[in-house]
Amino acid sequence: MLDTPQDWDCLLRPEKAVELSPIGSDIELAGEQFCLRTALQLAQLSHIVYVRDLDQRRQLARDVGMLETAAFSMWELHWSRFEIDNETPNTPTVLCFRGSCDPRHWVLNVNALLVDWPGGGKVHMGFQQAYSKLKQSLQDELNERPATTLIITGHSLGAALAQLAASDLDIPCRGVYTFGSPRPGNGDFRDALEAQSRVHRIVHGHDLFTQLPQHWKRLNRHAFVHPGQPVRISSDGTFDQSADAPLPTPEQMLQQSLEAIKSTPSLSRPVPALLDHAPIHYVRVLRHCLSRMDRL
Repeated sequence: MLDTPQDWDCLLRPEKAVELSPIGSDIELAGEQFCLRTALQLAQLSHIVYVRDLDQRRQLARDVGMLETAAFSMWELHWSRFEIDNETPNTPTVLCFRGSCDPRHWVLNVNALLVDWPGGGKVHMGFQQAYSKLKQSLQDELNERPATTLIITGHSLGAALAQLAASDLDIPCRGVYTFGSPRPGNGDFRDALEAQSRVHRIVHGHDLFTQLPQHWKRLNRHAFVHPGQPVRISSDGTFDQSADAPLPTPEQMLQQSLEAIKSTPSLSRPVPALLDHAPIHYVRVLRHCLSRMDRL
């Protein structure tokens, strides 16, 4: 089991605890199949974009063999464009979206009404409003410097925005990797997105935010759902990418949280259902999974 940070900072101020592992410039970012090494690199980038300081963020990207070549922020909503450091004609472009880090983001997060989406289906209103603040800057960047191969990623709110961008942008997306993603839209949105892009949805442990907004089966096609193939990762270094991967249920998360509160009756650290959402834990657990796989 991993010794991971247990305090609130790793959730509320994720830029304060960034740990990186150089993976190498031969990473296959252009592949459509799930790749654990790619997942780790993209999880690191999804953590790096929480850093507001431009120079620090670009240095962190260089530390993992990537270059941040463009970025845009509004309302602390943010995207960064990354390229592999040793650029080639087929160098993939990575678009990475920042997750929630400002009180205004939580106003958007709780605005969980479904609204029509141009790419098909309906999406979470708050996520649509967040994406609308970034959309023009993305289009301007990709018009000025077109990308031949595009991969989109993000953590938390950034994961939801990554899926909206994959559905919306005119450039074909070779893959979407999400970390701790909430449900972004309904079944029609899921079907439309999956017809365009391969979505790999990574879930760590009992991450509560992957169960939001609640899925109500009675609503049928109007219920919130997840696009993509789930990949369950665990702190023991195992991962499961099968279609029936045992993902956490709200009941399991509640039970685990109650047990944690009983053993440590304090608010000094988050309960596991919250702690498992921290970006540093996604990075550490994916690193552990990769290390374990390399030893087999």
